Amino acid sequence: MNDKEIWKTHKKGYEISSHGRIKNKYKEGFRKQVVSTSGYVLGTFGGESKYFHIMVVETFIGEVPKGLQVNHIDGNKRNNRLSNLEVVTRSQNMKHAFENGLVNTACGERNGMSVLKKEQVLEIYDLIIAGKSNDDIATIYNLHSRYVSLIRHGKRWSDLYQEHEISKNDFSELRSPNVIKLSKAEKFQLLADMKGGMQNMHIAEKYGLDRITVSHVRKGNIWKSTIAEFESALSVATTIESATQLETVV
Repeated sequence: MNDKEIWKTHKKGYEISSHGRIKNKYKEGFRKQVVSTSGYVLGTFGGESKYFHIMVVETFIGEVPKGLQVNHIDGNKRNNRLSNLEVVTRSQNMKHAFENGLVNTACGERNGMSVLKKEQVLEIYDLIIAGKSNDDIATIYNLHSRYVSLIRHGKRWSDLYQEHEISKNDFSELRSPNVIKLSKAEKFQLLADMKGGMQNMHIAEKYGLDRITVSHVRKGNIWKSTIAEFESALSVATTIESATQLETVV
C-alpha cells in the first residue's frame, strides 16, 4: 500500500504531515508531542491546545462537523496517520471502542455506588443506540442492569433523555437491543407467530432476539407503528375473507 508522506498547510499556518507529524512554525524541527491523560497526542498552536489527530483531519479532510468525532481505526490514540483516522458519529465511535476492547471496566467514579456524570449517561445512550444490551452496559459501568434499563427508557435522567436523539420516535425501537436487524416482513411474521400463540422463548430463539425484547413487543412497548400496521393489515385481510365467505353462501 502506498503511504507516501504528504505535507499540507493547516489554516493556522502549520505544516501538517499525512503521517501525523507537525512542523514548527518559526524554527526548524517538529512540534513536541505531549500525551494527554486521555492518551491522545496534544500540542499548543498559537496559544491554543489542540490534538494532533484533529489538526491532521482539519488539514486533509476539513473541519469536523458539530456532533461528529475523529476515531483512530486501529485503536492506537498515538497513531495520527491520516490513513488511521476517520470522522464518525459519537455512537459509531463508542461502538468501535466497545467492539475492540477499548472501553475499560468501570472503576472509581463509575462504580455502582457513584452518581453518573452527564458524559457517562451520553455514552450509555450511544451504546444503547449501537445495540448493546443492559447487561453489556452494566458490566462496563459497574451498574445493576435494572438501573441501565431505567436509563434506557428515560425513567432516569429524563431531562437529558429528552434532549438526546434516543428519545426521538425514529429511535424508539433501539431502546431494546437486537430489534433493528429484523426487516418489516420478519417483524410481521414474528407478530403473526405471537398472535398464533407461540411462546416468548421460542420466538426469541427463532428470530435471534432476547426474551426481554420479545416481551416488550408483546406488551406493545416497542414496534408501536409496526404493530398498528400489522393489525390494520390483519383487519383488512379478515374483512376480505369474511366478504368472500358471505358471497360464497349467497
